Amino acid sequence: FEDDEPNYEMCYAALIGLKSLMSIGLDNIEDHVHKLSQKLYQNLHQMKHSNDAPAIEIYGNHGNTNSLELQGGIVSFNIKKSNGDYIGYSQVVKDATKQNIHLRGGCHCNPGACFSSMKIPEDIAMDYFNKKTTCGDNNDIIDGIPLGAVRASLGWATVEDDINIFTKFILDNYVF
Repeated sequence: FEDDEPNYEMCYAALIGLKSLMSIGLDNIEDHVHKLSQKLYQNLHQMKHSNDAPAIEIYGNHGNTNSLELQGGIVSFNIKKSNGDYIGYSQVVKDATKQNIHLRGGCHCNPGACFSSMKIPEDIAMDYFNKKTTCGDNNDIIDGIPLGAVRASLGWATVEDDINIFTKFILDNYVF
């Protein structure tokens, strides 16, 4: 709003954006995002350190289904060092930002599901949660346990080259 007036130009832009999405087709967008999510999942799932230890711990249903209804365009994961220790999600997000890669880190506004995915018992989760100062703080690993994850969100504008660039970023910076 400017001087209490609605921003009519943005209303028109939203209409153009919706028409554009409809011209592509929502089923086509869903299929496109699903295929790229599966590619990213496969790339991350296959990453191993030189000692054959897994480099990535992935959360969600990506490996259990090929269903569009059960897994959307978000791949949540944590990166592990070759000795099995976790790399904090806040560090991964900061490193990615330097490479013009946009990621989210944390519990993504759902601590219950987050701690459940990481198999953290409720009493321990409450203790860890009480040690955090804010959702966006750097307290991302306590007692060796991650308090959240990295989240890569894919959408209609994501292309296969984005997946390749992101995969290379992970390999170059965290897999040894």
